[in-house]
Amino acid sequence: MKRFLCFILLVIGTTLVAWNHAKADEDPTASVQTQQLPESDALGLSDAELGKRTTQEPEAYVPVSVFGTKGGYVHPFMSVTFQTSDNINFSSVNEKSDWTAIYTPGIWLAAPAKKEIFLNLDIYNTSPGGRYKQIYTPESFTRYQAYALYVADIEDFHNHSERDTTKQSAEAYFQYNLRGGLSASIYNKYLDTEDPMAVGYTTIGTVVDKYVTNLLGVIVEYDFGQKLRMRFDYNNFYLDYDKAFSKGKNRTDNSYSVYLYYDYSPKTSFFGEYEYVDVNYDISKIQDSTQNYGYLGIEWKPTEKVALKAKAGLISRDSKNPKANSVTDPVVELTYEHKFTAKTNMKLFWANKLNESTISTSAYSKDTIINLHLNKIITEKIEATLFLDYTRNDFKGTIGASRVDNVYTIAPKVRYVFKDWLQSEIGYEYVKRTSDVNLAEFEANTFFVRVSAGF
Repeated sequence: MKRFLCFILLVIGTTLVAWNHAKADEDPTASVQTQQLPESDALGLSDAELGKRTTQEPEAYVPVSVFGTKGGYVHPFMSVTFQTSDNINFSSVNEKSDWTAIYTPGIWLAAPAKKEIFLNLDIYNTSPGGRYKQIYTPESFTRYQAYALYVADIEDFHNHSERDTTKQSAEAYFQYNLRGGLSASIYNKYLDTEDPMAVGYTTIGTVVDKYVTNLLGVIVEYDFGQKLRMRFDYNNFYLDYDKAFSKGKNRTDNSYSVYLYYDYSPKTSFFGEYEYVDVNYDISKIQDSTQNYGYLGIEWKPTEKVALKAKAGLISRDSKNPKANSVTDPVVELTYEHKFTAKTNMKLFWANKLNESTISTSAYSKDTIINLHLNKIITEKIEATLFLDYTRNDFKGTIGASRVDNVYTIAPKVRYVFKDWLQSEIGYEYVKRTSDVNLAEFEANTFFVRVSAGF
């Protein structure tokens, strides 16, 4: 409740800032040519969804603003999705097909006026600290930047009404830049959603597993000049499952990070990072752990078309679990973006790290994630994207038989822009999981059509 009240206060503050800013005589008409669009699955697929996919939908870039050509501070939006799947349970022994209508209302507030959702606030339940990649704050040349976003998914199954549900996501962010090189940011993301079917289970493959989670964070950055910068992060992550059989996964994480940057040139920065994470389970105290990360990294942007962010290091994980008392392992995170032409770009992500386990018979999971997002603007009104993902989950410290899962995802889609405020999408997703445990394997095919409007 305290976390939710903090979020409400942050949203109210953002709304007041937007209202006051809207009264000022400033020109909010700056155009944004590409931005991330709130979609029906903007709730984010969590890393606890290792049974299906470990990263959220590829970012949606559109050639014109879905919120219209004029700037503004308040942007409501709505989408309606119809999708059909041949395996809504993600199961090899209990396959059921159905089609679903998904209604997604939402609202976006920003001050100063901004139509780009610029913060990567992705929540991943199995990642210590609640996120599996670094949060990058936007470069802002104004005194402050604030936004708030609310999205709901109202899912209506045609033949399986017991699966009907409403998922909600809300996030808010406020950044304040002081003179002298000091910048402070606070953010919060709240999720009320559910895991996909068959996540982490071999026998409970048809039970909806709902949960609530919250990520609260603070970032303080200071530019010393002379090419040196420093950053401090604090995150509080809270996870609460609804079903009794999942209560053992409930936990609270606290993480602290320190970065030291050296700006070698305007295009190249080197940095060192240290992170400490305290993972504290509510019931399964044997799963408690403390984790220390040390990284060396580089941020490189040689041209306007190429950007690389990479870091590599070691994790030292200490746990009360006798199956995994002390572990030291390499960790890697890499993001590479390439804009081949004004109409063609790609984004590659690779991560290798230790995560919390989704199954009760394992102490932790060693995960590898590789995904590729390709984007092509075909005409002024037509855009195509292709998302490819490979995830390997190697469950460690197991009781009984070992288990390794491999998850493959292929997701192409095409977008058509009717107006600057109205667009449609058609797409397909193929997901396949192979596993040492035969009951954990499945294949699923999903087709969807979506219409979105934003103002």
